[in-house]
Amino acid sequence: MAVKLKAHKSECTEEELEVERSKTQPLIEPLMTVRLNPHKPERTEQELEVERRRVYARRGNFRGPNYDYLKLKLTILDLPNELLLEIFEKVKDLDIITSIRLDGRNPHDVNDIKNYRLVCRRFNAVSSQLLVRNVRVALTEQSLAQFEEISRHPVISRGVVNVEITLHVHGDWLKDFVDFASFLEDCSLSMLQLQDRCQNPLGLWGVSKEDYDEMLANGHAFADMLHRIQGDGSNPGSALQEDDYRNLARLRTIHEQYTSLLQGERMLIKSGSSDMFQWRHSHDGLLMKPGVPMWKTVEEYAMTTMALGRLHLEDAIPPSLDYEPLITSFLGALQDRDVFLRELSLKLDCYRAVDLLGSVADDRGRAQISVGMKELKVLGFSYHRGEYDNQDVAVIEQFVKACSSTPTLERLDLRVTMSSPEELEVPQLIDLAKCMDDRVSREKLTCVDVRFVLADSSFLKKWIRSLATPMKYISISNMRLRAGTWREVLDELREKNTGHSDLSQPNGGECADLSKKEYRRIFGSDFFDRRGEAYAYIRMRRYSWPNPFDSVGASGEQEEDEESEDEESEDEESEDEESEDEESEDEEDEENEE
Repeated sequence: MAVKLKAHKSECTEEELEVERSKTQPLIEPLMTVRLNPHKPERTEQELEVERRRVYARRGNFRGPNYDYLKLKLTILDLPNELLLEIFEKVKDLDIITSIRLDGRNPHDVNDIKNYRLVCRRFNAVSSQLLVRNVRVALTEQSLAQFEEISRHPVISRGVVNVEITLHVHGDWLKDFVDFASFLEDCSLSMLQLQDRCQNPLGLWGVSKEDYDEMLANGHAFADMLHRIQGDGSNPGSALQEDDYRNLARLRTIHEQYTSLLQGERMLIKSGSSDMFQWRHSHDGLLMKPGVPMWKTVEEYAMTTMALGRLHLEDAIPPSLDYEPLITSFLGALQDRDVFLRELSLKLDCYRAVDLLGSVADDRGRAQISVGMKELKVLGFSYHRGEYDNQDVAVIEQFVKACSSTPTLERLDLRVTMSSPEELEVPQLIDLAKCMDDRVSREKLTCVDVRFVLADSSFLKKWIRSLATPMKYISISNMRLRAGTWREVLDELREKNTGHSDLSQPNGGECADLSKKEYRRIFGSDFFDRRGEAYAYIRMRRYSWPNPFDSVGASGEQEEDEESEDEESEDEESEDEESEDEESEDEEDEENEE
């Protein structure tokens, strides 16, 4: 080509020569041209080589064409900001104990990010987005002010990926000091009873017997002191001792802090000045910890756990709620600001906490909730049995149905907490069919955990068939089958391709006709952590396992045969004993005659 150009040089114009030269130059790969920004000015040769290295690094080819170590002495500072940010995001906390969280997310190591910020200004500017990734907001003025400051920051706000809101609805009836002391006494006594029922307390806490006994002694002394503060009802504090006055002053200080939190919370809820993105409920606190001073744990317990959503009193005074539809109004406020929830975890275990759900009986209220949940991915709902009637259960079913009526749902956690297994016989349980909408697609629902609910086998099979394929896990525990058989449910779970499937402690159906031995053979025993034949039938799809219910009749006949054989053997033994007795009597008669 070069010779041809030279021979025809006098015959070609400058434009034609430029076209011929462009044909001979090597072209940049199409992947490279797609990633370039046409609105930017022309790049130098070094910038093009940096972009080429970035493309080959993404493709796993670090020795691409025109790669020369001697000409291009590039460092990490020559990488674009996007790659630097991806590198910094790979930094994880190597401490396993601190990195494992209940929500499954591992936070970044903020200390390492702070060290990177000291290297140069470039690292400082890029890593600033990773300083605050998860934000936790409480219904306090200080927490909301910090959240507003983070949201207004031009750099830090871009790195926030998750906002968790903790709603503690404090009880209005605890404004009275005597009721406050009574509540603490009931909590301490229930905690002591829980410790008494613990089979291996030393292994649970990991402390010596002396420390454990000291913790129990402090708990009993604290409960007795609270009982003396209450007095006989008409004259509180009449039975106080000399050492109780200092504790009384300390308890009054804690009660004043609780009252101030209650007043501030009520003002915030009534004003509605809270821009929130995600709502999660906090976890339980512990009133007694070995090796920790009692008053320190009491103060933490009272400030974080003594909320309306955490009451366990059976004869509690109904609190006066001036903001009953708190949850629905909260969801409506988010919807007005064009903010949609990604994760919702709700736990109701107090007296009349169902009133916080608001009105979901009409179609308008349910439609408003469904619109606010159109981007929901995780839904967790649980409530404590024994405190609601049939009307409350219907409200809960309508609320769960409104929240789960979205095709974006990926994880469902629906359960009922029980104080005793005998409560399962009470028919006041939520119906799974009334909580799920058949018209909504479930192709993205890959994680299911359902416990202590009612269902029919026909709906349950149809619902399992509509779930995503493959699934990560599906767990059904303590479900009561109102109609149908568990045999069909086992077949449907076996056909579903899941990473983990489990059916434990079912009730209803043909389980009522099974003996204890057959029930343990099929479903195992959670108490001894033993897996039954149903577990193998569901999980091991590659093997031709028979349905465990196929051998129920045969095993029953075998048991009857064994029982009949045992009876025959017992009859034979009794006949032998009678013959031996007769022989012994004859011998005695002969001896007497002699």
